[in-house]
Amino acid sequence: ASAIGQSPQFVARDLKKMIRRGMFPDGHLDDEETHLILGYDTYRRYQEMKAKTERLREEQKAAEAANPVVAEGRQYILKIREANDALPEEDISQKLQQLETIIGKIFACVEQRPQKLPEIRRFLNYYLPTTLKLVTAYREFSEQPVQGSNIQNAKNTIKQTLDTVNDAFAKLLDGLYQDDVLDISSDASVLETMLAQEGLTGGDFEKK
Repeated sequence: ASAIGQSPQFVARDLKKMIRRGMFPDGHLDDEETHLILGYDTYRRYQEMKAKTERLREEQKAAEAANPVVAEGRQYILKIREANDALPEEDISQKLQQLETIIGKIFACVEQRPQKLPEIRRFLNYYLPTTLKLVTAYREFSEQPVQGSNIQNAKNTIKQTLDTVNDAFAKLLDGLYQDDVLDISSDASVLETMLAQEGLTGGDFEKK
């Protein structure tokens, strides 16, 4: 299109005419009509990739419909990531990266263990929305062309609060695994007791 000084739409129309007239026997345009694919095998692979992508999108939609909490969590993570990308400061970027990682792990845990959902209700309904509000405010303050003492003080307060939030969310994440840790400890204790009763502990394992 650039070479002949015409629009991409004009070229696409011409190419479709040429394909119909047999000038490109194995030629196809992609669905967006931005690429000319020459060769049946290449077009077949394109179709397979497109079908796979559509299937993955449908699976993701189904998963989000089945677990709207996880879908909501992904939206929060996306907004925090967008704010992080827009902020050049290294110190706040590290805090936001840590925040994103912890939140992601919390939602991953709930996705694998839906029974844990009641344990993060306050996290979902208050802590997370308020944290995002602070992050958004920091981004807006940083975009102000003139930053007086009030804005600087507010930004410092938000940065300090993010440290507290990261510590608190990390404790929440650790608490979600408390029952699993207790179960593992119990299993380990029972196993050790049974091995001892069978005389299979200590030196008895060391066969010479």
